Amino acid sequence: MSTKNMLLVLLAVIFVIIGYFVYQVKIEKSTINSNPKNATYLIDGEAVALINGKSEQGENDSGILIQYFGNEAIGDLNGDGRQDTALYITQESSGTGIFYYVVALIDKIDGKKGTEAVFVGDRIAPQNLEIRDGILLVNYADRNEGESFADRPSLGKTMRLKLNTETFKFEIIK
Repeated sequence: MSTKNMLLVLLAVIFVIIGYFVYQVKIEKSTINSNPKNATYLIDGEAVALINGKSEQGENDSGILIQYFGNEAIGDLNGDGRQDTALYITQESSGTGIFYYVVALIDKIDGKKGTEAVFVGDRIAPQNLEIRDGILLVNYADRNEGESFADRPSLGKTMRLKLNTETFKFEIIK
């Protein structure tokens, strides 16, 4: 084999190896971006990036832990025919409360995008989430008015949310 041919074969092998690694990075990125446990959402206007379902902010005792709770619902929230994922997340700090929020990871043509979080309640009992005709139904149990946080949530409630596709914020509908 001539030197020129060996050089061409070597260049071809190098291009194949580089192509393989670029392809692997793209697959890894798309897997991370398609997983609601590895996405960025807005909570009270602040970007919170979950990594493996968790985000720790602040220092030790005064820190805030935001994490994936689950109860995922799959369906189309923005009317584009693509499957979006809604889920509960929790926020805990050194206080006694566990604050529950609902967020969604919207599957857009140019990638996935997290929504603004909607506060559902403090120390509630989250139930299932459903997506019906573009509406997110957030089912949970809460306390009756005047009941202590020490009482178990026993009042079934449903919050109905519609996604504003321009702001990526949910609007509560009646």
